[in-house]
Amino acid sequence: MTTAEHAPTLRAFDDAEEAFGDFELGCATVDFGVLTRVKEAIAAGRIDLYLQPIVALPSTQPKFFEAFSRLRDAEGAVLAPVSYIEAAERAHRIGVIDNLILTRCIDAIRRRGRIDPDLTVFCNISPATLFDSEFFDQFTAYLESHDDLASRLVFEFTLPSIHMMHPRVERNIEEIAERGFAFSVDHVHSFDFDWDSLRARNFRYVKMSRRMLYGARSSRPSRERLAELRDMRNRLADSGIEVIAEKIELAGDLAAIQSSGIRYAQGHFFGAPRPADFYLHELTAVGATPGS
Repeated sequence: MTTAEHAPTLRAFDDAEEAFGDFELGCATVDFGVLTRVKEAIAAGRIDLYLQPIVALPSTQPKFFEAFSRLRDAEGAVLAPVSYIEAAERAHRIGVIDNLILTRCIDAIRRRGRIDPDLTVFCNISPATLFDSEFFDQFTAYLESHDDLASRLVFEFTLPSIHMMHPRVERNIEEIAERGFAFSVDHVHSFDFDWDSLRARNFRYVKMSRRMLYGARSSRPSRERLAELRDMRNRLADSGIEVIAEKIELAGDLAAIQSSGIRYAQGHFFGAPRPADFYLHELTAVGATPGS
């Protein structure tokens, strides 16, 4: 029997009332109906893993995937992520969703291991989840039992959440990094940042939107902006950080992105978030492995 088969599992809540026992807390501005649907979806296990490709340039072949959660109501309709993520955060139970998506990411990587030995998944984790000491103890034990996947699982945070992190969360991130797991940051709105400090904490990827890369008021980057992009990308590369251009929707955006030296991109142009098996089966059908 393998180490993975003996691995501890993250705590899931069998009782919906346990999972959302205090869901009234902080929820005055959240639709009570949404909260109820979230509670019911968690209780019934209607939480699905979706993936979106992050492609290598210029080939546009999948190099990585980003994981997303999707909740379904009793009729099978997919709930809007913005509504249920806010509801779960306000109810102090976003960790339940993070828990299930992480375990499904690891299951997907293990299932595909022999076919796609380089399959790497970016998994979003809420700082609120890492602040929960009970969950974090289970989380680190779980990661320790799967430390052979450290090079294939990247945890993603938003830059605003990094700015506001509680010291306890920062310490917990350091502990995860010491186990060999890397991090990514998105929602970046400026080139002006202490990137070396991020790299020191094992942040290996920075996501920047098309709007951020081009400039807020520009449909195409000027020559000056392209020069800035190349300089920024080179500075980050010198720090051991790769830039991923995200929210790419048009074929016309590729030339400017590639001319800046950015090697990876993500967006609906390359593929929307879909149920995990859609992309994993697609890789099998074309006989490709990520990044090929």
